[in-house]
Amino acid sequence: MARISPKIDQVPLRPSPSNVGKVLNDFRTLPFNRTKPRTHFFPQYLACLSTSSSNDKLSFDVGLQEHSQGEACWWTVHPASKQRSEGEKVRVGDDLILVSVATERYLHTTKENDLSVVNASFHVTHWSVQPYGTGISRMKYVGYVFGGDVLRFFHGGDECLTIPSTWGEEPGQNIVVYEGGSVMSQARSLWRLELARTKWAGGFINWSHPMRIRHLTTGRYLGVNENNELILMTRDQATTTQTAFVLRSEKDDQKVILEDKDLEIIGAPIIKYGDSTVIMQHYETALWVSYKSYETKKKGVGKVEEKQAMLHEEGKMDDGLDFSRSQEEESRTARVIRKCSHLFTKFIGGLETLQENRRHSIFLQTVNLGEMEEGVLNLILEAIDKINVISSQGFLASFLASDESGQSWEMISGYLAITPIVPSLPTRTG
Repeated sequence: MARISPKIDQVPLRPSPSNVGKVLNDFRTLPFNRTKPRTHFFPQYLACLSTSSSNDKLSFDVGLQEHSQGEACWWTVHPASKQRSEGEKVRVGDDLILVSVATERYLHTTKENDLSVVNASFHVTHWSVQPYGTGISRMKYVGYVFGGDVLRFFHGGDECLTIPSTWGEEPGQNIVVYEGGSVMSQARSLWRLELARTKWAGGFINWSHPMRIRHLTTGRYLGVNENNELILMTRDQATTTQTAFVLRSEKDDQKVILEDKDLEIIGAPIIKYGDSTVIMQHYETALWVSYKSYETKKKGVGKVEEKQAMLHEEGKMDDGLDFSRSQEEESRTARVIRKCSHLFTKFIGGLETLQENRRHSIFLQTVNLGEMEEGVLNLILEAIDKINVISSQGFLASFLASDESGQSWEMISGYLAITPIVPSLPTRTG
């Protein structure tokens, strides 16, 4: 497996609405000028869409789709260097130009409103091939921990690292805890390990190699704030300094600093699921991930002991963690939860903004409520469109397997679909 990144800054693309196309397969045996669908890691296909949301109206959007039917996901690979010729094999480190078969436009990256976007354009971008991982390693060393794996951190065998069910962005609510019981099989206890390096990011997780830990259902990174508190940070807030952690086999006050040549490798099969106990350390501060215990009252239960994850200079004797690999369906469900949560949060936030503006604006207080109906309907229609996108991507298959989940989803989407055609209520001023 390999990944491509823009030659201009060597930053790997991430699978988000603004930039997609993280991992391409089979570059080792792919000749130049060969047309081939580009396969994403999930797996999906990098596709040239029929829409155009860019400032460049001659360009087309680029996204992901689950099938390779038609010409939308077919790209021709050309050498960017005159030193390479058509028909030669593509190798790691080569500079490429990717051309869409459907639109005859180049795969291009640019900046729009301070955001990096990827589209199919008449402008050329040179892409560099970097190694991500090898399928042979994953097949040969089943049971070992790799970069990109989705897993749980088990502590003491009866609890795991997670966020509380009442988690929020506000101070005091943005915390990480150790919790047992049903959460050990729930999506909010899932994390993804992302090696901080560019090359071989899908290689083996090894001791002292900096990595970032992403919480799946929130999409946020485990990080450390200015008060050395463990919190979850958005991708925009999460600098490598704040979010880089390392795994250690034992507590040693001496900080291990590896040279680039020791980091940019695929690594060795060392850390194994269910067999290796690891201790987590924040890379920048060298503080250990530990916990503090406190008593709290829960309705219907009484006093219970809770453990909040924290950083400490020495930590405790039982700070060791074990890895438990998640099932593929679990990680897919977690992504659905994250997408739905973002969708409904944005929708509710828009409604609250309309309500707040009306309460505090003298002008809006004199506006007929009927004139605000269009804004509300636009929010509902946008929510319906995004629900359809999520449904069509197939992420809901496992999530809606149970009758209860399926009925709840149908009820929510049904209410949204019915709302735009409900007769307007009598309007009033003030």
